[in-house]
Amino acid sequence: MTAPTPSGEPRPGIEVPDARGRTHLDRAGRDLDRNPRVVVRDVRLLTSNWYVTRVTTFDFQHADGRWSRQERETYDRGDGACVLLFNTAARTVLLTEQFRYPAYVNEHPDGVLLEVPAGLLDDEDPEVAVRRESQEETGYIVGEVHHLFDLYTSPGSVTERLHFFAAPYEHGSVHHGARAGVHAEGEDIRVVELDVDHALGEIGHGIVDAKTVLLLQWAALEGPFSSASWSPAESPARRWPGAWPRPRPTAPPVRRPVRPAHVSPERSPNHPTPGGSMPHVEEALLAERMAQAQREAARARAVRAVRLRRRADVAARRAEVLAVQAERAEAAADR
Repeated sequence: MTAPTPSGEPRPGIEVPDARGRTHLDRAGRDLDRNPRVVVRDVRLLTSNWYVTRVTTFDFQHADGRWSRQERETYDRGDGACVLLFNTAARTVLLTEQFRYPAYVNEHPDGVLLEVPAGLLDDEDPEVAVRRESQEETGYIVGEVHHLFDLYTSPGSVTERLHFFAAPYEHGSVHHGARAGVHAEGEDIRVVELDVDHALGEIGHGIVDAKTVLLLQWAALEGPFSSASWSPAESPARRWPGAWPRPRPTAPPVRRPVRPAHVSPERSPNHPTPGGSMPHVEEALLAERMAQAQREAARARAVRAVRLRRRADVAARRAEVLAVQAERAEAAADR
């Protein structure tokens, strides 16, 4: 239990509401029982400003059966949602550009990052939240939205689960360079429309935001810009809230051919061989494996093509920089 204040006064976020009206924040996690190898012993509240920081003490049972007592600090900022806005005809994506102080303080040159629209749920449904964030950050009102997957952003310390979406947008409806954002919250956002191949080439250079990289790579490998002819109808159904553990997909059962009654086992083409296998079943499995190998080879070729384009873009940028430096040197020599 969190220790009382030296003066004995009620503690914000525990006995009395904090700035956001929350109490009993030190109770989170105490009733967890889904994993019998984890027993929560104590939860201490460290901060409850806009977000919540806790220290949790728990007993953990290792694979060899022994128990150890461990302590972990968690940062609870709530769950979030993000969306990739794309236009397949123009082969463009709509991103945002804004200043991020945490990146700036951790060696980013200027702290200005290119990102997909994103934000916290604020107790809303993920789809409702992502529509709101898209309109606030780009000015575009999203129509159809497709849920893709949910990921934990930094599971070693941050509790956030991020919901990933994709949505088409009308090319020309939002102008490149337009300003957006909620000014009351200090947002100063610039809308950036990029060719998808150029955006992929910027991964690791001009684009270093993880959620944006994930969505761009999904779009190129499996999504609207892939060779797999992605269809919105193939997107998995949105799972929120989801019960854990979620069922894992299983392969459909192999339908064994039925031998007609008038055909003897000795003459039936489906009669098992001495090794116990069926020729027709083996042929079907082999065909499926070959088709899978072809799909994987196509994806690998797409990845290689993206990498080659990226290297070409980097080389072109380097050439431009060298040309500018040479011009400057010539101008200085003339003076």
